[in-house]
Amino acid sequence: MRKKWLRWLPGLFLAAALVFPVRAVGVHMGFSDPTATVGEEVSVVVLATAEGSETALPLSRVEMTLCYDGTLLRYEDAAGGMGSLRAEEENGKIVIQDAAAGGSSVFLAELHFTALSAGEGSITVENCAVLDGDGAEAACSLGSARVSIAEKMEQDVSLYALLVNHGTLEPAFSPSCTEYSLTVPESVASITVAARPNNYWASAYVDGHAALELGENTVTVTVTSGDGSAQRVYTIAVYRGTRPTPTPEAVVVPERELPPEPTPSPSPTPTPEPTPDVEQIRRAGYEEGLAAGQAEAETARAALQTARERIGTLEHAAKLSVGAALAELLLIAVLGGALWYRYDGKRRRK
Repeated sequence: MRKKWLRWLPGLFLAAALVFPVRAVGVHMGFSDPTATVGEEVSVVVLATAEGSETALPLSRVEMTLCYDGTLLRYEDAAGGMGSLRAEEENGKIVIQDAAAGGSSVFLAELHFTALSAGEGSITVENCAVLDGDGAEAACSLGSARVSIAEKMEQDVSLYALLVNHGTLEPAFSPSCTEYSLTVPESVASITVAARPNNYWASAYVDGHAALELGENTVTVTVTSGDGSAQRVYTIAVYRGTRPTPTPEAVVVPERELPPEPTPSPSPTPTPEPTPDVEQIRRAGYEEGLAAGQAEAETARAALQTARERIGTLEHAAKLSVGAALAELLLIAVLGGALWYRYDGKRRRK
């Protein structure tokens, strides 16, 4: 059932916003923590308020994604917001979008669920984006809601307390645990078991506690709901007397298995040498000889060229030598003729 006081929350927050104007420098997220029983409506209030100082700067747009436990709650609808609230649910997530034409210093929405099963869960903010009046994104401080769902009162068959007047229950009592053990002395022939149900209308019936036999006994506590539609049985294994020490089971040592003999590795098969290809050998010899002959021919050709150049040089030198000799002979002849002419003239004059 939706709580009546939630209807006053929007007016209270809006009044607070008008009395204490602030300039938004951040956004604080807040949630209510509702409790309900299975089958009832669960209302969760989501609140985003601007935090800051100086002049007021309202919120213009709010976008957020909420996650919840689909096995615990079923989403129904959303109400409130700043004027254009939209909420869409898919696979345990609720995408909320809202905007205010004139801006608002408070975003307040109420999400409605139906409680499906008993337990505790949470509604958390996966992501959030809030824009202020200037269109700038404000930092958000994320929060979460805690939801507690209880069984229907008329169907609650859990125990609030379970007490015995001898010994100690093992393990310690817990409403969700239904099996316990207890040891009492041999002199104790009966025990008193006090069982109190969580539901005022439920009843608890104890059986097997009045006449305990030596050894192991079973005491049961049957809790029946007020309308008789549900039951739960708590069992106490009571041992009267000294429990015998259990004989440890003989440990059978398995026979030691010898490791299997290693399988000898087969000797590697020698790789046969390749059969020589006669035609390939001939071709290789021919090509090698041809290459060697070409190299020798090139060498001889170079030597011949060198010899030719040397012969040309020698011929040129020889020609120069013969010309010089002829010039020298001609000079000698001219000088000899001149001397002879001079001598012959002197001789004739005498």
